[in-house]
Parts: sequence; structure tokens; C-alpha cells
Amino acid sequence: MIGELESSHAAGARQRWLGLDWFELALLALFVSVVAPFVPGLHAQEASRYAFTAAVTEQGRFEVDDYEELLSADRVDLDGHVYSDKAPGQPLLGVPVLAVAEWLGAEPGTEIRHFGNLGAWSQSLAFCVIPGAGLLILMRRHASRTERGPDAAVAALALSFGTLLLPMSSALYAHVFVATLTFASWHVLSLERRPSSLAVLVAGALTALAVVSEYPMAGVALVLGGHVAIRFGWRKALLFALPQCVAAAGVVAMNQIVYGFIGTSYEAKEEGSAPLSLIPDPGHLFRIFLGEKGYAFTPIVIVGVVGLVVCLRRSQWDVVVPACIFGGFLVLQSGWSNPWGGEPPGSRYILPALPFLVLPVARMLPHIPVRARRGLIALGVVSMTLPLITMPLVRDDETLIVGHLLNIDRFGFTPTIFTMAIGPAGWVLHGALVLAAAFAVRANWPGVSPPRPLPA
Repeated sequence: MIGELESSHAAGARQRWLGLDWFELALLALFVSVVAPFVPGLHAQEASRYAFTAAVTEQGRFEVDDYEELLSADRVDLDGHVYSDKAPGQPLLGVPVLAVAEWLGAEPGTEIRHFGNLGAWSQSLAFCVIPGAGLLILMRRHASRTERGPDAAVAALALSFGTLLLPMSSALYAHVFVATLTFASWHVLSLERRPSSLAVLVAGALTALAVVSEYPMAGVALVLGGHVAIRFGWRKALLFALPQCVAAAGVVAMNQIVYGFIGTSYEAKEEGSAPLSLIPDPGHLFRIFLGEKGYAFTPIVIVGVVGLVVCLRRSQWDVVVPACIFGGFLVLQSGWSNPWGGEPPGSRYILPALPFLVLPVARMLPHIPVRARRGLIALGVVSMTLPLITMPLVRDDETLIVGHLLNIDRFGFTPTIFTMAIGPAGWVLHGALVLAAAFAVRANWPGVSPPRPLPA
């Protein structure tokens, strides 16, 4: 506890702006400069979310009839109207963002545009890029509580740039948004000292917002609620659950008004939701880790899973909650109709659990040979940079890297705000910004401290 307070005091001495030291500001600049300029296309998931937000913003209604041309599979056809099938949290939060974007000159949603859509880009910027950048800082701070500075920084960077977190921080899915919310909640609840009632209430509100943005996050809410009940008592657990009960009541009321019954939007779909089993499919489990789009291409995740096992075997109980969360999402994904959740470059339903691996990754990194460590991280960065810069979806008969190299030939590169404004010269400007941010990160890299003993 004393060591944590001393490190917090030292960090406070280095703080410069909005509670961030120069190294954290450099990390934010690096992530934003890499990801933010890309203006990805609107595929099924992104189009459904954008249409939901645009309909509420521009017409004050939940029906997306006038945006139907944008939509494909992710929709609800009910009583002669078309609706988005997405949970309402993130799309409704996007209403003021889109209103400002359109006031600044972004095209309205009724101007159907699947590529180069600045209205949709405003949504991905607010709910993917910015949360992804914040998540990088949160992971580094969380791991720094117990691990030396460089290890915590490398673990956070490896997870942010070498896993599915990178391309999904550009595309308008809600996975990165809810991952940031729930990890922030865990960051508050895992403090050594007893959190205040206000802190528990805030953690509960963050988790509630995650649940109403992605319904499977209810499992994370249960795990975190159990942690609060066991560690801090039932009164704090009730306080943690209060915002979630309020949010759930709001969603139920909204669905009753919109769809005419108490249930989720997925239940309103004529074809129903994708089949889900709580029994893991062994074939899917194998493919999730070693398949054509598995974690063999983002091996830092495998390092984290091994780290979880090692820490648990050595009775390091601070990884119990992360292990439960990762295990729960692994069961969810392996029991789905396919091991990827569609055609993204990886198992996207597990994505919200990836930040919870930062502590075991940080504990394992010092005991991996330097060349092997660099190779593992580099493979993940290459695998995940390719879907960021080109069409991210991969055909069922193709693997990562190869599939995206083929996508560059088929579809070209994803446009950026710079290339849309000044043409190919925009890549030079984009690259210059990334290099400047990378130099700032290197210049402010945390000092080296003695390595901690391996927990295994």
C-alpha cells in the first residue's frame, strides 16, 4: 500500500495536463495519430449503428426506414418499419455527436454513403478511437500498480496495437467502447484501499452503460458485482447494482414502446439471433487460438492466457476477476455459431476481455527472451495493422495477413481525412504525425527498474 502511494505521488509530480504526465500524453498522441485519421467503410454492423443514431438525430424517431439502403443483415423488420437491431446505449449517446458533426458540415445520414462518410466517422472517433486511446492509458496505469514501469507500458502497447483492439478502435462497433467502460470500472474496484460509496456508484454506472450498449456485458456486471459483494459487503454490492437496475428498466421500457413487447431488439428479428450454446465447441476453441484468424496471429493474447494460469497457480488472487471475465467471453465465443462473430479479423466477442490480460502480460514479459518478445509483438502489430488500413473483413477461406494483403489488391487502402482532403500526399502527413508521436513516446520512455521475480 505504501509503495502504491509513493508511486502515485511520484506520478503526480510528473503530471502536466489533465492529470497526465508527458509519457501518457505521448501514448495518447501515438494512438490517436495512428487510428483517428482512417475513415472506414460502413459494413453491416457499422451501418446499423449509424442509421440508428442518424434517425434519432435527424428525424426524432427510432424507425430507420429512410436509411434502409445503408442496412443489410443487422436490422429488424417489424410492422412495416425497419429498425436497427443494436442495443440502444451507444447509438443514443451518439446523437449529440452527430448533431455537432452535421452542424460542422458532415453529410446527413439520408445521403447514403458507404465509404468516406464523415458523419459515421464522427461516431467512430467518439466511441472507438477516443475510448481506445483512454484504454491504453488505463491499462498502463493498472499494470503499473504492481509491475515496473517499462513492463506495464510494453504490455499496454502490445495489447493496444497487437490485438483486435487496434482495428476495432476504428470501426463503428461497440466492443472497444464497452471494454473501456468495464475495465475502468475494474480499475476503480481493484484498488487496495476500500473504495468510497461514490466510487462504487460510478463503477456501477460505467458497467451499466456498457451493458445497455452490448447486452453480453451483463456477464461482466455479474462478475464485478460478485467481487464487490465478497470484498466490500452487500451494501456496496447493492450500490454497484443500482445504476444497472435503472438502466435495465429504461431499456425494457424503450423496447416496450418501440417493439411492443418486453425483450431485446434481437428477439424482434424474424430470423432470430445467431445460435448460442453455453457449451464450448472444441473445434471453435482450437480455431480461436490457433486457427486461420486465431491468436496465433496475435500471440500476446496467448502470453496473457498463460500468465493467468501461472498467476492462479501461484495464488496471485488479483487475477481471479480477469480470469473469470476472459473465461466467460471464451465460452461465449466458442459457443457461438462461428468462432469469429462474423467475418472480422478475429474473435470479436472476446475483445472486451482483452484489457483484463494486461497484468498477466506485464508479469510474463520480463521472462521472455528479448528477441522472442519483439517477434511476438511485431507479428500481432502486422496482423492488426493490415485490417486497419484496408477492408477489415476476411473471407472464410482466407487467413489473416494473406487475406488482408489480398484485400489491398481488391479494395485498396482505407481513406483517411488527409487523403480525402489532399489526395495521396495525405499519407505523407499521416506518416509524419505517427513518427512524431512515436519519437515523443521514445523520448519519454519510463526508466528501467530491477525486474520482479517470475510468479511461476
